[in-house]
Amino acid sequence: MLTKKQIRKLAKLIYPSSLYKGAEKRHLRVLIAEEIQEYCESHPDAAYDDVKQHFCDTESLAVQHKLSSRNILKVIIPVGLILLLFCIIFYCISNTWEPPTYVF
Repeated sequence: MLTKKQIRKLAKLIYPSSLYKGAEKRHLRVLIAEEIQEYCESHPDAAYDDVKQHFCDTESLAVQHKLSSRNILKVIIPVGLILLLFCIIFYCISNTWEPPTYVF
């Protein structure tokens, strides 16, 4: 029999935060947790790996991870380019690499 913590872990694995947001994610995780609980009641000798194999498709999990990595890169690359552009603009304006010194 699986613990509630293991069931929540499986639900998070099946419906990751990177692909599902807000209420939809919570609703789907509750539904899958109920299904896993029912499966564990009907198969009391099922181990964590058996339940994971039954409910999780390893190929789809790999695709989900790859998609989340692509989404992260889609955010990081433009932010880095914008920061680089600001640095170049500030360099052109100041025309020196020395930080400005102000006399008060």
